[in-house]
Amino acid sequence: MQPGYFPGAPAPVPAPPPADDPLARLAASAKGWHSIQLAVLGFIGICGVLRTGSGSDEPAWLQWLAGLLAVGALVLVGLAIYLVGRVAYPFYGAAAFGSAPQRAEAASRQLRSGIRVTFLAVGALAIAAMSAWWPSGTAAAAAGATVAVQVANGQRVCGTLLDAPPGTVRLETPQGQVSIRFADLATIRAVDGC
Repeated sequence: MQPGYFPGAPAPVPAPPPADDPLARLAASAKGWHSIQLAVLGFIGICGVLRTGSGSDEPAWLQWLAGLLAVGALVLVGLAIYLVGRVAYPFYGAAAFGSAPQRAEAASRQLRSGIRVTFLAVGALAIAAMSAWWPSGTAAAAAGATVAVQVANGQRVCGTLLDAPPGTVRLETPQGQVSIRFADLATIRAVDGC
């Protein structure tokens, strides 16, 4: 039994690494970054779950680009976790060769690379998330809007917009559907009601 240790008492806490050990300081810093990277990985997962499904008004190319950027962010954060993890939790095998300053310099480069890749992953995810801001519902909002149309001959028609063939405006009025060619339009404006 160790002196000063009693059964049932908490185990002694190991002493912190010496302040002049650069590898220990790098490992401590890398452990902090490793926690941040795991949070980024979780955020990427949450963004993937919260992503809207089909039926969005985004163009197909934008959906593909957002998907590729999200997958790219996942790959980048995985690489970053690996790079920083090797500094945070070093494997003292083949990498232990060389002098302490050489190992510290190599670990420092690897930590910086891992941090840069983490920022790249966050940037890729931010760009992918911006695709959700694509204007949506504009076609659906336009169809069904109430408008007042002034025809070139002075006639006024008020009704709800419907889908129409190119070059025409089609309205649902109390008297029935009315189609007006663009050439015959004088003005068209949104109104609250007819």
